[in-house]
Amino acid sequence: MTLSAEERNAIINNRIEKSRQALYAAKCNIEMQLWTTAANRLYYAAYNMASALLVKNNHTAHTLLALSGY
Repeated sequence: MTLSAEERNAIINNRIEKSRQALYAAKCNIEMQLWTTAANRLYYAAYNMASALLVKNNHTAHTLLALSGY
């Protein structure tokens, strides 16, 4: 499926915003010393930003399992 430039920008902006929200939540959790939850939020901040970059650069992510044919 090919996305229009407008659709791609909407997806990119949405994922960047989700990343920013997760980063803010991580900072709040760190202040409360909720380390596991903070780590989870940091993971999702990185995940959403990486996802935005993949869309921006017209790349598709695949899991190793998907590539191995399972």
